[in-house]
Amino acid sequence: GSGASISFPGTRPYTSNDSAHVVTPDVLLRANPAGGWIVELNPENLPRVLVSNTYSGLVTDGKLRKEDKEYLNEQLQTANWLVTSCTSGRECRLYAKKVNN
Repeated sequence: GSGASISFPGTRPYTSNDSAHVVTPDVLLRANPAGGWIVELNPENLPRVLVSNTYSGLVTDGKLRKEDKEYLNEQLQTANWLVTSCTSGRECRLYAKKVNN
């Protein structure tokens, strides 16, 4: 089709038929009222890792066999480690962005 054409020096013409590619940034910058910049990780790019309270309730409610409680407790410890690791990873990425920029 024939769409409207926009051209800038040194580029090929852009037409309304071209597809746009949206890029979501890893970090967000905003001006700090006290001066300088505030650097934050973009929450849209971060996976949300949560452990359901239902599972921790199963371990403490007293209705499961000892072996099942032990198994669930081990799984909860692993899940909590994963949540902590993800949080630490976010902090490391933010620190790396601050240091490298």
